[in-house]
Amino acid sequence: MKVQSIIPIILLIVIKCSFLTSKTYAQMDNSYFSWKRLNQNKGDLSLQVENLNYFRNVEYKTVVDEGRTLLGVQFVPELVYQIGPRTTWSAGLFIQRDFGGEPFEKAEPTFQLKHGFGNSTFLFGRLEGNMDHGLIEPIIDPERVIFDRTENGFQYLLNHRFVNMDVWLDWQTAIYQNSPFREEFDAGVSTRIKLIEKDSIKLHFPATVLATHKGGEIDTSHQQAVSQFAFSYGTELTLVPKSSVLKSIRFGLVFNNYEDVSNRAITFRDGLGQLAYLDLKWSHFGTQFSYWDSHQFEASSGDVLYHTTSRQNPLRYTLDYRKLWMFRLYFEKQMSDDLNFLFRSNLIRDVHEETVDFIAEFYLRWTPTFHIAHIDAQSN
Repeated sequence: MKVQSIIPIILLIVIKCSFLTSKTYAQMDNSYFSWKRLNQNKGDLSLQVENLNYFRNVEYKTVVDEGRTLLGVQFVPELVYQIGPRTTWSAGLFIQRDFGGEPFEKAEPTFQLKHGFGNSTFLFGRLEGNMDHGLIEPIIDPERVIFDRTENGFQYLLNHRFVNMDVWLDWQTAIYQNSPFREEFDAGVSTRIKLIEKDSIKLHFPATVLATHKGGEIDTSHQQAVSQFAFSYGTELTLVPKSSVLKSIRFGLVFNNYEDVSNRAITFRDGLGQLAYLDLKWSHFGTQFSYWDSHQFEASSGDVLYHTTSRQNPLRYTLDYRKLWMFRLYFEKQMSDDLNFLFRSNLIRDVHEETVDFIAEFYLRWTPTFHIAHIDAQSN
């Protein structure tokens, strides 16, 4: 793809977000899946392991998506070298095994160069992405933790007292001369203004933009170029009671917009949605009530459950409106220093279809670090 074709997409993202100034959490706190490597002393070389064991069962009666069961393991050993106080280099191998399927669902190398300066961090290679971006589920499918966890490209992170920001480019498919397919990438901005940040109360204003593009000039696919945008913006209030029983009360209201700026829209030219949620969290246990109301809303990377076009039969099932009530239960516990357990369930009531759908999932995550050696790089 030519640079001239990329620039308008990036400019549109910047214009949409120029009035904003952190990484926004989704309606669910997905920090459990945060994939960040530990800082070490300068010259330290270590083996850091990411091992995620997953089980996710989806029982759907809706016509929008299909039920499925995912069971398997991700194993990612990476060598991590601390070049300087805030500069690290890592390389490893991402291996995924879906039980009952092929010997390996995925086996690919990982590389990352990360440098911090001031309140900022720049990454090249494997991103601190996926659920780490903090996008809400209508815009990013939580199942991507299983089927599409790695992102590669470059990323800028800002962690300021009053504002956080995550800007990234995830390059998914590269093309070369006469490739029979299109190039594909996502570009995004996730921001959060921290208007009030106290121990007992927090008031934040999150906003995100995710752009998806499929196209190119040197391929032979003869498919049309696709450019789609998903926006979200709203407010989140968190109260921390003095009670030792209830740890936090979190309320969020998020507005969403979808735009397809392709020459010919894939489904709808635009759409909108509103999401409201109330989250109550105790020590290890929590509940969440949420409501989703939308009209012709789509997002290429989002959870299809929130969308108006069916995944299983898009030509037959296109629903202009979606109204969903959701009730969630979740439990998270640290089993040992490097071993963490997470259980979630979600009961979904579709108002229009009059269906009840159910999701149950649990994860066991092991993230040990093994020190190998101390190596001082020689300088001339």
